[in-house]
Amino acid sequence: MLVAADGTAGLSQVKKERPDLVLSDVMMPGLSGTALCIAVKADAALAATPVILLTARAGTDAAIEGFAAGADEFVEKPFHPRVLVARVQAQLRLRSMALQLAAQARLAAVGTLAAGVGHEVRNPVNAVLNGVRALQAREGLDESDQQLLSVIADGAQRINVISSALLSHVSPGDGGGTRPVDPREGLDSSVRLMAHRLADVGVHRDYQTDAHVVASAAELNQIFVNLIDNGIRSPAKNLWLGVKEEGDKVQITVADDGPGVPADIAPRLFDAFFTTRDPGEGTGLGLYLSRQSLARWGGELRFAPRPGGGTSFTVELPKGTR
Repeated sequence: MLVAADGTAGLSQVKKERPDLVLSDVMMPGLSGTALCIAVKADAALAATPVILLTARAGTDAAIEGFAAGADEFVEKPFHPRVLVARVQAQLRLRSMALQLAAQARLAAVGTLAAGVGHEVRNPVNAVLNGVRALQAREGLDESDQQLLSVIADGAQRINVISSALLSHVSPGDGGGTRPVDPREGLDSSVRLMAHRLADVGVHRDYQTDAHVVASAAELNQIFVNLIDNGIRSPAKNLWLGVKEEGDKVQITVADDGPGVPADIAPRLFDAFFTTRDPGEGTGLGLYLSRQSLARWGGELRFAPRPGGGTSFTVELPKGTR
């Protein structure tokens, strides 16, 4: 829990630490609680943060003023501590539900877009490939014509491979539900999908087991993409993907040899909306939502510095029966 002596210091802490919830008195020196709330809600990076205002002013006008400032909850003094705790817990639950719904909506949108791309792109690409093959079968073509047709065929085939990878990644056939999933397939699918960004990155696999886990394949694939994307952005020259059994669990590891995570930032990696990227380049929700999804399936996501430098993320899930 973070504490600030006045509104100005409170706003500074909120911008720096990005807490899960802001609890503020209305009457404060420097910056009132109402002004603090307005500032928080006006910041795109903080707007989803719940704000609870406390006031000694009673009556409808005070409540209207607080809600008009964007407050999510308004509590009049005096109040019982349990009432305040209950209000805080309710706002945190609502925030968590909203984040989960946003994640599911985003995943559904990506799946719909991918299906559209698959059908709208693959059909004309197949037509190009068939046309090229027919031309290549003709007699009398000189060497330069053959080479040009080969270039066209290679390009069309590459588009076909990419669209197939996209479809298999976001629509793996589980209908969004949980089922036994081979994590090796998800890792390999994620690597194929991001091949264009991995051209200068070495990818090393160490798959020690063929054990399955129970999860939503589409969501698990998205978690793998998030972890691989973080490694690429770090930037890393090598990625290590591992799968092994540990008792009744399966551990999936994504490690990189990037510069690593500073010790003061590590404790906040899984906080919602926390990001070290420039504005507009990240939402700060990737690791948070990944951990939330894994928790629903009885799993967890852990971070540790990689021996020798870099980062290591471990996804742990219960083994599933194939």
